[in-house]
Amino acid sequence: MTAEELWNEGAAALRNQLAPATWAAWFHGVAPLSHGDGTLVLSVPSSLAAERIRSSYSGMLVDAIRDRTGESVQFDLVVETSPRVATLVEPTREV
Repeated sequence: MTAEELWNEGAAALRNQLAPATWAAWFHGVAPLSHGDGTLVLSVPSSLAAERIRSSYSGMLVDAIRDRTGESVQFDLVVETSPRVATLVEPTREV
């Protein structure tokens, strides 16, 4: 299976087990990057989300993927934040 297929299957099962607010807080923005050698690599939007997923949801995630796909995988989390676009703001002058 591809990384996307594994993540989609695992995410669907996990989402059914979590409250909507929990899913939104910790899994919104998680995306599959790659899968190989028994490891699924996921992109997460922040280091806080990565730590929370590792500490509280890693077992549930591994079990959800195994239960839905039959594959035993481990996962790695990579923090990928969107680059901020600098905007130049012109100072205003009062007349």
